[in-house]
Amino acid sequence: MKKIIAIIVIIVLLIVVGISTYKYLDNKPFNIDKEYYGTGEIIEIDYEELDKILSEKKSFGLFIYQPLCGTSYNFESVVTNFSEENNVTFYKIAYSAIKEEYVGKTLKYYPSFALINKGKIKEFLRSDSNEDIYYYSEEGFTEWFNKYITN
Repeated sequence: MKKIIAIIVIIVLLIVVGISTYKYLDNKPFNIDKEYYGTGEIIEIDYEELDKILSEKKSFGLFIYQPLCGTSYNFESVVTNFSEENNVTFYKIAYSAIKEEYVGKTLKYYPSFALINKGKIKEFLRSDSNEDIYYYSEEGFTEWFNKYITN
């Protein structure tokens, strides 16, 4: 009986260590691909272009907005200023142009900004979250961005 309990304790400890390691590695900052540095601009893309870039497993920033939305317009100025000041290029796409595989499952609201690592959404701003609202200022966006990006 003592052997069974010891084995169960060891298995539980291994599971806890495995989960902790996975969480640590998943939250580790990453680099945006070098090709996105050198010019501070925002490039408008459509869904087909986004799908192609994602399939190429690139790491980049994506601004999600909705035309004629005042909040999107205000946040775009924050993203544009950051892009210009840091000489980094971002893509932007209209929320209405994103297919259902992202809308509703991951990106439920706009405006937002997604950090893509090797073709997968790593992190994004949740415009419906009281915690993330702070990041819609220039200072806040810089702080949020630098938590996840190491360039």
